[in-house]
Amino acid sequence: MKEKYSHNSSLPFSNKEAQISRDLVIAIENRVNNDDEKPSFNFSDLCKELGISSGYGHRVFKKVYGTTPLHFIDREKYKKAQRLLEYSGNSIEEVAYMVGAANVSIFSKQFKKWSGYSPSEYRKQIIKKRSVRSKNQTGYFE
Repeated sequence: MKEKYSHNSSLPFSNKEAQISRDLVIAIENRVNNDDEKPSFNFSDLCKELGISSGYGHRVFKKVYGTTPLHFIDREKYKKAQRLLEYSGNSIEEVAYMVGAANVSIFSKQFKKWSGYSPSEYRKQIIKKRSVRSKNQTGYFE
């Protein structure tokens, strides 16, 4: 028997499906953002840890969030790569490793696909945006 959120709700998924999807999101975010974890992982491993099949996990995730788990994982890795390129002094090679890319070339191609910039171009753009000039050296910002 399928449980619904409420009788008035027209959500196309059950409480159980919502909970499984939330658990998957939390597991993905923890894997991507925890630097102590192995940076490279796959969705089926997460599903095994939660005691569900990867096919079921994929279907439920897409049903609840409207995107595939792989797109969600890519988006989380992209956000982490952006943060690392913006705020850390890590090299592009180190950033590639930290987001779980097999090598720098693959990371660079994927990052360019995500952002339209290579990692080094992205870093240069961010540095330009951050530079603040004062007007007539008075301390007032332009």
